Amino acid sequence: MAIDLDTFVNRVRAGESLAGQDLRRVDPFAMDLGKLDLHDADLSRSERPLETGGEFWPSGFSEPFRKARRHVRVGGSDLSGARLDRILGEGGDFRAAKLAGASLVEADLRNADFTMADLSGADLTGAALDGAKLYAAVFDDATRWPDGFTP
Repeated sequence: MAIDLDTFVNRVRAGESLAGQDLRRVDPFAMDLGKLDLHDADLSRSERPLETGGEFWPSGFSEPFRKARRHVRVGGSDLSGARLDRILGEGGDFRAAKLAGASLVEADLRNADFTMADLSGADLTGAALDGAKLYAAVFDDATRWPDGFTP
């Protein structure tokens, strides 16, 4: 069952683990999640506009409005095994994040910073990685990249 926004905010402020939680109904990327334990959490399609009080973007909502959201800041967080499918992570901070075994299928990760991130076994199939920084990032033969992408 998905947790609500108040529960999410209170647990983040308390530094509690959000491992394995269903976070699809909140905007976990609206705050700095650095160094939180989010492994096995479901953050897929975690997107909501800033001015709508939590209403989710309608399918196909125009790109200029979607760009108004804040950048993802999860540097140093444990997101291993997390579902991050179709997130809007353009320009996000994933530095030193543990993303081993995470699913980032069809995520918008253009210009995101993955410096020293662990992408071992991560699934980035269909993700947009144009301009992404992968300096000293760790990946292996099990890491799945978008077609035509060479790290």
